[in-house]
Amino acid sequence: MLESATCPAHFKWLYGGINFTFEGNGGPECAAYLSPFHRVVETLIVLTASVIEIVWAYKRISSTDKSRLTPVGRDVVRMSDGQQVNGKLKSTYSSHTERSDFKMFLLVLVTVVFGIEIGYKFATDSLIYLLNPCHILTFSLIYLLAVNENKPSKKVTGVFRVHLHLLSGALLAILLPVVNTRHLSFEKYSYWLHHVLIYIIPGYLLSLGGPYTAEPLSDPWWPMLSIGTGFFYHFTILQGLALASHANLNNMLCPAMSDPFEGLFYRMWAFGHQHLLISFHAKLYQSISYMVTKVCCNFLAFLKKHCCNIQNFFIGSILHSSHQLEKQD
Repeated sequence: MLESATCPAHFKWLYGGINFTFEGNGGPECAAYLSPFHRVVETLIVLTASVIEIVWAYKRISSTDKSRLTPVGRDVVRMSDGQQVNGKLKSTYSSHTERSDFKMFLLVLVTVVFGIEIGYKFATDSLIYLLNPCHILTFSLIYLLAVNENKPSKKVTGVFRVHLHLLSGALLAILLPVVNTRHLSFEKYSYWLHHVLIYIIPGYLLSLGGPYTAEPLSDPWWPMLSIGTGFFYHFTILQGLALASHANLNNMLCPAMSDPFEGLFYRMWAFGHQHLLISFHAKLYQSISYMVTKVCCNFLAFLKKHCCNIQNFFIGSILHSSHQLEKQD
């Protein structure tokens, strides 16, 4: 790989292995795609709008009824109910254990997949790419999988709701993939597995309830807070590091080769369409997740019912046959 021309020796591990010959990967030409004046004007516009959105949304969320912000652990309620009904406690504990085991399995799976991604970044001296939004989402997903779902927490609920709204980025990474820079063995497969996991697992967390709850569909403030936070992160940390390293972090220097809005105003196009996409996508994701959960629960109940009927039929047949044999004897 070609090293970055401006990479100091002590930062080689961070971005020294990025190959600027690949389109959209970065480099001096990519950094010069927008003039300094154009970049400053766009940055001032976006940061001003982002700060207003964050402050306004935070104030409205803080003034919301506490009962809508403080989650109740669903399993805690079930466990207390189980103590009042014979046999309920045992079945609830079994259900809780199964969910905890599966949640732990997902935690291990995501951690292993993300560890492989980090390994690829170390191998290619491009660790700076871990600051891209999808990797930040992976950090927050690992945190969400690791916390206790039965312990009410405003912090966990807040992180989960922001995480839920920023999942549209993972969807775009799946629909408009950029894999032309991945050449190591299984590196492209790691890309797909990583993004699919961080996209579908929050839907499972929604089904658990407790701190993993979404705001009402009519609530616009959590989308606004998430949008403002996302763009503030892009135009401060990502853009600053991208300009310093010439690494095209999440396309802050120049558009991706798959960007349909390529042009001088591609970032302002993104600022506009991401407001619509993030708001609409999170509400749609929430609705579809609840529908899928309901269908799965009904299907499992159907299987359980019919399996029990089949089991009872075979047991009855065996008992009847045994009874007939006893009569013959």
